[in-house]
Amino acid sequence: MTETIDTGRAAPRLSCPDCTARADTQLIHDATCPLLAGVEAVCARDEAWFRSHPHSRWRFRDLWPAERAEIGVTGHQMPAGTRVRVVDLGGGRHVRQFACRRVVLLEVLDLPPARGWAT
Repeated sequence: MTETIDTGRAAPRLSCPDCTARADTQLIHDATCPLLAGVEAVCARDEAWFRSHPHSRWRFRDLWPAERAEIGVTGHQMPAGTRVRVVDLGGGRHVRQFACRRVVLLEVLDLPPARGWAT
């Protein structure tokens, strides 16, 4: 999975603690990366939810531990009460908006992996 993290500020050099991924704004994880596997599992749950709710274009849900770790790579810390608004862009693409008290703190664009979401 390729993820683009918009931090809304000058991007620090990103590095994944679980694999060799290093980048300025976009991480492309190793195929065996545990962090990637956790985030892909969360995204697969989102995709399954949208398939079972075909008329919905967005949903709110709790923050998963893999997402908290993913966000930690950027140097951000999500405050207590952070929720995730997932917007379905179609074609397996989603935007995850991490928000607290109606303020979006971070947006992540998720693109499906070439092999499709693991389910």
